[in-house]
Amino acid sequence: MKACRLLEEYSICIAEIRKELKETKDAEASITKAVNTCINNGILRDFLIAHKAEVIGMFLTEYNEEEAKKCLREESYEEGFAEGIEKGIKEGFTEGRLEGLAKGEKNIKDILTWLNKQNRSDDIIKAISDDSYMEKLKKEYEESQK
Repeated sequence: MKACRLLEEYSICIAEIRKELKETKDAEASITKAVNTCINNGILRDFLIAHKAEVIGMFLTEYNEEEAKKCLREESYEEGFAEGIEKGIKEGFTEGRLEGLAKGEKNIKDILTWLNKQNRSDDIIKAISDDSYMEKLKKEYEESQK
């Protein structure tokens, strides 16, 4: 039963430390206050009086390690999220470019097919080397499709 009581008091002490840590940002002050509260309430009293500085130091070290791990996790998440956004944007641009190229290629094929059906091979040859003439034919084709 003695071991169970010690375990119970340890749990109470940990709960008191957690409660104090939630109430203030100053870890050392929170842990010190929690240890003093435990001593005043007879929780691990003899042990805490004999080893107060060591206990506070140990809990501070543990708390600081947890905070450091938490910060690393948050930073890693943020970096991964930013990389994911960047990758998504790049993939979206690439996909958009490919779709645009495919659409443009189809439009050119449609125009060339339209010209070929009209036996306008001279226009096809001229459009290959003259961008402005190709634009003119493109407008003519669009008008014919209305």
